[in-house]
Amino acid sequence: PLQTIKSDIKDQNNVKSLVSRVVAWQDRPCMVCAIHLCGTLSLRAAQLFNATTRAHALALVPCCMPPKKHAKSLAVYKLGKHSFTAAEVRDDALYTTAPARFRAWVENVAKTLDPGEGGAARLEEIALSLGRAPRHD
Repeated sequence: PLQTIKSDIKDQNNVKSLVSRVVAWQDRPCMVCAIHLCGTLSLRAAQLFNATTRAHALALVPCCMPPKKHAKSLAVYKLGKHSFTAAEVRDDALYTTAPARFRAWVENVAKTLDPGEGGAARLEEIALSLGRAPRHD
């Protein structure tokens, strides 16, 4: 059966609780689905995914990048075997458009994932239509 849980992953205690109660539970695999994650919450979802071999998949949909103040404060993000700075992904000279900077952010978050032995990481962009789909009543 499908089980969903709504949790505030800004709180490190909630992340630990999710890992121990759900993600690392011994009797079943799971998939981490993280939707509309603001700023560095995408890294938190990656941390949750990396925390156990029971998570067989991660569906991650970030909504925005870390705040500009992280770049000014020289913030460095390190997770798994990858590290990068906020200034890198917010570099206007290197990434001249907002979509390019966002893509750099997403690509760096993807590099923090550890799919485990035999696993594979894949970044997929899905285009969304702005129009409404026809209703089927």
